[in-house]
Amino acid sequence: MRHSNEIGPLQETNQDIHSFGYKPFRQGTGMKQCQFPIGTLLLATLAGIGLGYAIVFAGLCATDTILFDKTGHPGPFDFAEFWSAGKLAMGGKLLAAYDPRLIHAAEVTTVGHPFKTFIGWFYPPSFFFVAIAMASAAPVVAFVLWTNATLLLQSVAIAMITRRWESAFVALAPPWAMLGTLEGQDGLLTAAITGFVLITLEERPMLSGLLLALLTYKPQFGLLFPVALAFGGYWRAFFSACAGIVFLVLITGAVFGFSAWPTFFHALGGATQSHLVTNAVGVWPGILSLYGYARWLHFPYEVAVALQIMLSAACAITIAVTWRSKMSFDLKSACLVTGITLATPYIWVYDLPLLSIALAYLYHNKRFDAIDWTAIALASVAVATYPFHTFSLLPGGNVPAGLVSGFLLAGMALRRILCSKQKCEAKDACGLPSEVAARSI
Repeated sequence: MRHSNEIGPLQETNQDIHSFGYKPFRQGTGMKQCQFPIGTLLLATLAGIGLGYAIVFAGLCATDTILFDKTGHPGPFDFAEFWSAGKLAMGGKLLAAYDPRLIHAAEVTTVGHPFKTFIGWFYPPSFFFVAIAMASAAPVVAFVLWTNATLLLQSVAIAMITRRWESAFVALAPPWAMLGTLEGQDGLLTAAITGFVLITLEERPMLSGLLLALLTYKPQFGLLFPVALAFGGYWRAFFSACAGIVFLVLITGAVFGFSAWPTFFHALGGATQSHLVTNAVGVWPGILSLYGYARWLHFPYEVAVALQIMLSAACAITIAVTWRSKMSFDLKSACLVTGITLATPYIWVYDLPLLSIALAYLYHNKRFDAIDWTAIALASVAVATYPFHTFSLLPGGNVPAGLVSGFLLAGMALRRILCSKQKCEAKDACGLPSEVAARSI
């Protein structure tokens, strides 16, 4: 057999594929070997930040500083809402959770003292299964188990996407990971479910659809999934999700009573009015969508709605085009997840762990370069400064953390798409079969 040192088109394609694969920093020659110390330093730094978050978080729980008082009562934050709703459901008063006065009275009992902050319960009846599980334990125990379990699920999903176990620790480093745990909210669970839906989509579409049905507890984050599944041709996952939703409605109706669903939709309508339209509860500074920022800047309701509709439509069109194309599944998934954070009119800082799922797919597609790291750093700074938004020099004194971070990661994905398209055109110009060129994208 004749041996040659020349690199043919197919060999070059294989090298391109390897450059997008799972090799750690220590593999390779030449420049890649020189990058090993930098990669190790970055990994150690990010893991150290994540560990620092964990230490601070444990200290807050152990010293009764912010989250709980000395008697074990939680403070007036979102976890008290979950735990109180679960207690009401366990006592046979599930519908009372949708009454603002009754849920507030239950939260006052949970917290142990009166407070003025309004924390309403606007989750579908299916989420009572989670709330009851929380209320089955003492508040401190439930909070620790809940936050750690959801953080673990998200870390596992990210490790499965990148196929590098180290990324499970790196997932703790972004500021949205810490902010997602402090309130005891469900943003980490949302990110984990989103990740598992995409992980299983290609090989187990039926399971993927059933997992997607679980995301109905946060329906605003499922708006773009039907577009992706339809234009991507994942009809088994699409119909499996529909069947899963019907099953959830039936099982919750059988357990809690079918009157829970009309009560939920009535409460949801009231929440939409008070949270998005009139700002009766003063939440506009915390809504990180384009709509929320426009309303915080005193834009008229009609103008803010129009701006959000245009952005959501642009995201939907982008998802339809990318998922219809033959580009890599990594880029499709990254576009979908970043689009989800931009398309919804209602997103809070604790929902931003979704960005870690997008970053995991972008990293699996191709290791980050200097431009990518710059974008990630800017997104992290935007989110990290969010708690201090009252000191911002921006108009209205608010940091549009969700918009900034979402657009930065969307820019990373679109940059990859453009580079991949140029590479595919170059392969075609060299006479490489189109199906082989597509695999290198």
